[in-house]
Amino acid sequence: MSAPASRVHEQNETAQLAAHFNQFYLDITHKDMTQIGNYRIVKEIGEGSFGKVYLAQHFLLGCDVVLKCGLVDDPSIVREIYYHKQLRHKNVVKLYEVIKTETHLWMVMEYCRGNELYYYIYEKRRLDKEVCQNLMYQIADAMRYVHSLNLAHRDLKLENILMADTRRRVIKLTDFGFVREYNPYKRHFLSTVCGTTAYMAPEVLKNEKYSGFAIDVWSMGVILYAMVYGELPFDCDDEMATKVKIVNEEP
Repeated sequence: MSAPASRVHEQNETAQLAAHFNQFYLDITHKDMTQIGNYRIVKEIGEGSFGKVYLAQHFLLGCDVVLKCGLVDDPSIVREIYYHKQLRHKNVVKLYEVIKTETHLWMVMEYCRGNELYYYIYEKRRLDKEVCQNLMYQIADAMRYVHSLNLAHRDLKLENILMADTRRRVIKLTDFGFVREYNPYKRHFLSTVCGTTAYMAPEVLKNEKYSGFAIDVWSMGVILYAMVYGELPFDCDDEMATKVKIVNEEP
């Protein structure tokens, strides 16, 4: 004799509630959160200046985004959000929103499917002249815009330039963790040593005060060299050797 339909329905509801609770419990107690706001974390895809970076998907819309997190009391992630939210340019990764949890700040950003410029060059070895011109024009235009706001990026490198899609014709500048105000008309110089060694200008490595715009231009030159020749101009297995090479050799 089969159970009444009402009893079966009640059992199904109980089972669903139990399943939902169990999933919620797993999400909350898991060492890595799997849900942030309306987003489901898919996988870790990298690490920025001050936090891990994840691919995530909106539960309702199904669109892919990038989540970058930092501790809520870390001034570095707060500064990155402060500067990134000011930027509105076709060649700058969009910052959609910021989610605050009890322990972390989460930046919700545009997802670029074409990966980093670094991997594009690694795959192609050397880029064609026309491709170099197109990509470099976009990088320069994005940096012209950033500089027009009296901001210096200070960490330009192949890994911080993303290809917008799989066609790899459009770039997006990202990672604004080292951005600082810089006004060349006020004789205002910066002094913090930051960035990635192979892309650093000599004056930064020598602990001299420097122009924020000038060191960005230097890094752009390193990037252009890599696009044309398929390798970095100053790059050794040993970091100290790389520094010595940058400081002592002619560009």
